[in-house]
Amino acid sequence: MEQFFGIVILLLIFFWLVGGKKKPYKNRRKQYKQRKSYSSNRKKLKPKINPTSFKPFSGVAHVIDGDTIKIRGMKIRLAGINAPELDRPYGVKSKYEMVNIVKGKKVYVVPDGTTSFDRIVATCYVDGDVDIGAELIKRGLALDIPSFTGGKYIEFETKEARRRIKNVPYRVKANKAKQPVPKIEVEDDLVIDDDDDLDLIDRDDI
Repeated sequence: MEQFFGIVILLLIFFWLVGGKKKPYKNRRKQYKQRKSYSSNRKKLKPKINPTSFKPFSGVAHVIDGDTIKIRGMKIRLAGINAPELDRPYGVKSKYEMVNIVKGKKVYVVPDGTTSFDRIVATCYVDGDVDIGAELIKRGLALDIPSFTGGKYIEFETKEARRRIKNVPYRVKANKAKQPVPKIEVEDDLVIDDDDDLDLIDRDDI
C-alpha cells in the first residue's frame, strides 16, 4: 500500500513539473508573436520627410542611380536632370559616373522646397560651385528636363546623350507642351518716318 501511494505521489510530482515547464514556453511563444507583429508593422511605415530637410545641408553622398543620391539617410533627387534608370541602357554607367563625380567629396545640397515621392528635390554641388547634375549632363549620361528648368542645362547636352537616352517621359511631355511659333508677316511697302523708332526687319532673317 505504501508503495502504491509512493508511486502516485511520484506521478503527481512528475506531472506538476512537466506542466510547470510548459507554461513559460507558451508565454515565450506568445511574446515572440507579439514582437513579430510589431516589427512587421514598423516595416510598413513610410519614411517621412522632415520640413527642416528643406534647409541647405551637406554630407558624404551614397549614389543610388544617376540622378538620385542619399545623404544623412535622406534621398535626394537632382533637380532638372534625368538620367537613365538602372535597368535601361547606360543606366549603370550613369550611376558609376556620378560615383566618380562625388567620390571622396562633401556634397552641398540646396533643396528647392519640393519632393518627388520620398525624395527631396535639390541642386547639389561639389568643390564649391560645381553643379553635379550639370556635370553628369556634360559627360553625356543625363539630359535636361526643359519643362522644369526652362532649358537651363540644354547647352551642356551632348549629341551622343540625345541619341543614347531615349523615351524620357519628361522630355516627351515638354515637347508636346511646346506651342508652334507664329509666322511674322512683313509688309513690303512699309514706310518708316524719321521720327519712328522702329527696328528694320530683314526678310532673310525670318
